[in-house]
Amino acid sequence: MSESSILQNKAARDRWDEACWINAQKLKQQIEDESYIPESLKKQLEERIKLREHEIRQLGLENDSDSFDVSYGYLNTEARLMELDALIKSKLSLIKADPEKCLSYLTELGDLDVQPLMLKKHPHTVDTIKKKLFVIPENKTFYQVFSEEVNKLKEHTVNMDDMEFYKLREEPSEGGVWQSDKSVMGPRIEPRTPSTEARHLTPRPPGHLL
Repeated sequence: MSESSILQNKAARDRWDEACWINAQKLKQQIEDESYIPESLKKQLEERIKLREHEIRQLGLENDSDSFDVSYGYLNTEARLMELDALIKSKLSLIKADPEKCLSYLTELGDLDVQPLMLKKHPHTVDTIKKKLFVIPENKTFYQVFSEEVNKLKEHTVNMDDMEFYKLREEPSEGGVWQSDKSVMGPRIEPRTPSTEARHLTPRPPGHLL
């Protein structure tokens, strides 16, 4: 692939990521503005926010299928996690509870390939899935372990802007803090002990219940 094609594909991926980010922000704002999610928003959530095939072709992402598959798959899962969190809470509402629908969403949640980084980026989803997906080490509570991981992520992404944070798909290096202007890792803030490493957050197999 020529240098020109690589640059074009990178620009297309950036535009696609930006479109996903804008949609996610709109969804987040709608959820936060509503203490009870109206039926119209539920339908919007169920339809899911994602790019259609013709939009993908317009962005030229079909020319870089490997990068597209990784990016699209990860961010689509992350978006669905946020949607399921909102849908499950809406079906448990005292105004219009729907336990059967809630159980179907919980089943889908159990089959979702949720990664620890997704939870740390969106900690408001933790209450919904804490007993669905994780094994917690002995002598620790879920919130102790999860809070440690969230704080570590904040340390390493303190210099990221919202767009960079949204597009994050890999755990930041333990060796430093993200420098957004140079896209390199800087000096570490403070040492950590092995007891706080991410290996304590071990995802359960899909569909496995505590």
